[in-house]
Amino acid sequence: MKRNDQNIAKAILASIGGAKNIANISHCSTRLRITPVNKDKVDEAGIEQIDGVKGQFYSGNQLQIILGTGLVGRIYDIINPEEKEGSTDQYAGMSLPKKLSRILGDIFIPVIPALVATGLFSGIINCLTAFHVQMSPAVLTIATVLMKTAFTFLPVLIAWSGMKQFGGSPVLGLILGLMLVNPLLPNPNDVIKGTVKALTVNILGIHVNIVSYAGSVLPALVVVLVAAMIEKRLKKVVPDSLDLIITPFVTLLISGLLGILIIGPVCQQVEQGILFVAKAVINLPFGLGGLIIGGTQQAIVVTGMHHIFLALESSLLATTGYNPFNAMITGGIIAQATAAFVTGLKVKDPKKRSLYTSSSLPAFLGITEPAIFGVNLRFGLPFIFALCGGAASGMLAGLLHAASTGMGVAALPGLVTYLYSKQAILNYVLIHVTAMLVSGGLVYFFFDPNKEIKDEPEQKTNQPHNYAIVSPVNGSFKSNDQIKDQTFAKEILGQTVGIEPKDGKIYAPISGKIVMLAPTKHAIGIKDDKTGIEVLLHLGIDTVEMKGKPFKAAVNVGDTVFKGQLLLEMNIESIKQANYDPIVLLVITKNTGEKFEVKKQSSIIHARQDLLYLN
Repeated sequence: MKRNDQNIAKAILASIGGAKNIANISHCSTRLRITPVNKDKVDEAGIEQIDGVKGQFYSGNQLQIILGTGLVGRIYDIINPEEKEGSTDQYAGMSLPKKLSRILGDIFIPVIPALVATGLFSGIINCLTAFHVQMSPAVLTIATVLMKTAFTFLPVLIAWSGMKQFGGSPVLGLILGLMLVNPLLPNPNDVIKGTVKALTVNILGIHVNIVSYAGSVLPALVVVLVAAMIEKRLKKVVPDSLDLIITPFVTLLISGLLGILIIGPVCQQVEQGILFVAKAVINLPFGLGGLIIGGTQQAIVVTGMHHIFLALESSLLATTGYNPFNAMITGGIIAQATAAFVTGLKVKDPKKRSLYTSSSLPAFLGITEPAIFGVNLRFGLPFIFALCGGAASGMLAGLLHAASTGMGVAALPGLVTYLYSKQAILNYVLIHVTAMLVSGGLVYFFFDPNKEIKDEPEQKTNQPHNYAIVSPVNGSFKSNDQIKDQTFAKEILGQTVGIEPKDGKIYAPISGKIVMLAPTKHAIGIKDDKTGIEVLLHLGIDTVEMKGKPFKAAVNVGDTVFKGQLLLEMNIESIKQANYDPIVLLVITKNTGEKFEVKKQSSIIHARQDLLYLN
């Protein structure tokens, strides 16, 4: 675990209203996705200020916090609470297309690493073949295994991930996926060639041809959706003593037969129809398909609906071995990166120049959210210019009939999937150079970020004068180097004062509204709406592990309190007996930008007397 992960996770939790305000939590490759119980408790501005957070926005009722690859998974593992309040649908508030896209994304994201690796294998091996590197039959067989296994057994991967997403048992999803690709079923390619015959089954007078569903996506998705519904229904009615025997047996029996005999054949025809339409758009004359796809794909990323294309790319690769869709969108990614980079270069403010240029770097590696939300969309025109660059490069890709041998990897890392021929490498270079020239040129000649920054209205706040914060407890002052938790010692959440409590009565340090009360009662947040100042009282170090036992709250979230009012009581002795530090931490999580001065004549602190103040 990286050193700062705990700090980032704690800051995010504090800004979203604590763990109790999480109705549902998940993540994709770059974004932490949280459905809050109460959106009013979420401090969006506070989230933006957290180190490591590259941006945030709402999609329906779902808060999406952009953290980037790698970090998002680690933060999710820290934040993911074992107990959630209620069972709110994480897709609540979304339109049907967005909901469908999000479901597909949540199913495909766990599978993408395997497909990316397979695409890279394919690119490397095809590169060796293109440059006439000789391989023995045994080596070629092993190479083919590396290239084709993931796509041959794609229904198995989809069924496992889909069953998990739909709330069923993942192992049953694996079995259903294996049923769909069982080698006893005729290979559809061999059926087309006429070397074998499809299995023919008579269902109510209708002759249905059965073949293997290797490489298909839709049959596996629909089968596990049905299986998950059956399994969950059975678990409600089957006695516990028989659940282990009856539930998996009936689920596999019904779902397996439906999948092989009805769902599979029907979905296979639907999938072929979708692929036919997609290929028709891709192959529109004069590169028009590429212009449309390349010019709109990054705009679709903003809506969060881009995951719907994962199924298309998987099917293209599984059926043809090539992915022209990737070639049409990779330039759009580089265009967003270039637009953000050039915008940063033109900014005169050194701090903002560094911020904007650094936001472009992940985009050059294929992750565009920091560049889009941090720079391009903020100014507007750079985003439009980047879409123009994507349209131009996509159109060129269509004219060149360019295609990748992988998916899930684009921009600079995507080069590996174009190494299968000299022409493919040349296409890759031309596509990206076009995107950079168009987007970068438009930003350079037609956009001045300094004027936009200058015209931004200054944020006005009510500046408090002679504002005092009182001590929440009787006790003695502790310096920051005596605070054992580095999150508070280093004042990551805000200016912090530590107090060794003499008794357990905790009072309100300011007047305002209770905006957060941890489920374990060990932390409470208060906001003064008149000044915007917010404080957090954190009672003890790691006392969250005591699950609320030593705390008794006298207030609830939403209550209005007055300075000096009793908030809760803590049992100091029980905390010490459990080997936890009962230190009371007062954190100013939001103020007007000025540092409070500590008002004390000695180390002894009296509750409800002035502790911090602003002149």
